[in-house]
Amino acid sequence: MAKNNRVNTDSMFESLLGKNAGVTNSPVEKTEPIAESIQVSEELAFEKSRAGRKAKPIQEQTVQISVYPTKQQAKALRIQAAEGEKEKDKSALARTAFDIVLTLSSEEYNLMKECAMQQGKTPGEIVQQALQLYFEK
Repeated sequence: MAKNNRVNTDSMFESLLGKNAGVTNSPVEKTEPIAESIQVSEELAFEKSRAGRKAKPIQEQTVQISVYPTKQQAKALRIQAAEGEKEKDKSALARTAFDIVLTLSSEEYNLMKECAMQQGKTPGEIVQQALQLYFEK
């Protein structure tokens, strides 16, 4: 490369063809053969691709969806994450909530929501009470 950060095409053609292309007004610089530089570039790209994340089994692969917490929920998440009480990864928390809800039958889920509404509580508070009773045994 010349001092002005431009590629010296004359010297590249000369090194490719093995002869002077006819233009002599720029100084000839030592360049590495293009095939060799391409091979090096491909090797570096391969190294970078191997350094990435490993593929997860199909059962563990995630699907991106949007979850919109209420303002109170978002504030509680920020506070608990800052205090280190729970995971900072909101996706992991949402997956745990999905696991809990999906494990319940439709009847259990509807009863939980109905019970929460009657008592003026959130479904989470109902689950918390049930877990406290479970852990006392």
